[in-house]
Amino acid sequence: MKYHNILFFIAVNAFSFLSAQESYKVVYDYQTDEIAYFQLSENGEVKEELQSPRFKRNSSVELELKNVNPFAVEAKVDFKGENTGDKGTGFSFGSLLSGFGGLKDFGIQLNPGGNAKSRGAGAAGWSDADDMAIRLDAVLESLKSDMANPNMTKEQILQNLKEGLSEIKDPRLNNPNINFYLFLSNLKAVVQSNKSEMLNALEELLKESGDETLISRGATSSSVLQRNEIEDLTAGLNLKINSISDLYAMLEKAEFEKVYHYNLAHDKTKVELKFTTAENSKDSKELRERELKLMSKGGWKIDTGVTLPLTNFGSSSRDFYIDGNGIIQADKNNNFTPNIGMMINFYPYLSEHFNIGGSFGVAIPFSDDFKGINFLLGPSVHIGGSNRFSVSGGIAFGPVKELSRGLKTGSQTELQSLDDYLKTVYDIGWFIGLSFNLFGTK
Repeated sequence: MKYHNILFFIAVNAFSFLSAQESYKVVYDYQTDEIAYFQLSENGEVKEELQSPRFKRNSSVELELKNVNPFAVEAKVDFKGENTGDKGTGFSFGSLLSGFGGLKDFGIQLNPGGNAKSRGAGAAGWSDADDMAIRLDAVLESLKSDMANPNMTKEQILQNLKEGLSEIKDPRLNNPNINFYLFLSNLKAVVQSNKSEMLNALEELLKESGDETLISRGATSSSVLQRNEIEDLTAGLNLKINSISDLYAMLEKAEFEKVYHYNLAHDKTKVELKFTTAENSKDSKELRERELKLMSKGGWKIDTGVTLPLTNFGSSSRDFYIDGNGIIQADKNNNFTPNIGMMINFYPYLSEHFNIGGSFGVAIPFSDDFKGINFLLGPSVHIGGSNRFSVSGGIAFGPVKELSRGLKTGSQTELQSLDDYLKTVYDIGWFIGLSFNLFGTK
């Protein structure tokens, strides 16, 4: 009983070892247009980079697309083979980006420099607000442009955004590269502070005029316009800041990497990568198309085909006859006999165009004196792809003629013919031949 348990344990572990699935990773970088192949460890980590990749049959392949900007690019992946993987479904934020358009049409007419002085007291506050509005406009337009650029990575977009905001100089602002959301919060505080500064300056101007009645009634029509303009300008600045904050949040959450999984159950897998502009882009067009080929190795293949072998049974095959002296003679029939038949080829799959294995088949000889079918077995070399041919050689087990009823070569006989005294027996010879794969491969 103990031995049975040990044998069972060994068998189970041996089967687990032989059937263990290997894992690989293929990485395509959209920005650099480069492809890298890796073998993964059991825990999914990169084990080594492969220079000449050939994957074990039935292994798991993880395809990763890097630096694919989802705001500008839609990626589609097709696995073509015996099994087809799920198509990658690209997604687009084009409509969301377009929703942030028209910010300049908020009703704020900015004319820095010329109008600043005409606004009276608090001109410094106006100048700061105008400058901030211009810079925020530039940052926002640059951010939208970068997010719509298929060749921009997430890191590049974030870097350009933070560098643009760093151009807004104010001692109350922190470094956006260190804490971005704190920077935006401080920026809103600065906008509110500038608003209060400009409103206070306007109130001071009215007090200097000495008209308390006008002050209590909301001042002159000119001051009312200035007050409204301050409110509009502040609201516009806050809208731009909120838009930048929303786009930044979208950018942070967006996946610039897409991962697909596929099981290599066949010899060759063609992976088609198609990159088009996002669905809601103004100019919808194909950006790039690439094709990857994943080649498998291992596993047994079987194909069948028509074979044209030559058989030779050497001294086992003889032609019997009676000479003029009534003596039974036998000539060795050691020449090659052409055949036609069917061959089954089996081999471990090593490559697409060259494999070594074995063959088994049956063949019928081209002969006036038909004796029977030849059985063929031996090693073979398989060359070519879908229209492959095989070169085989080995043992032939086929029919030959032998004397019967006690007759022997060299014996004297009064018989006129040996036709009724010959029998068919099977003996071993050898063969060499070609077979052509006409019925596909399994």
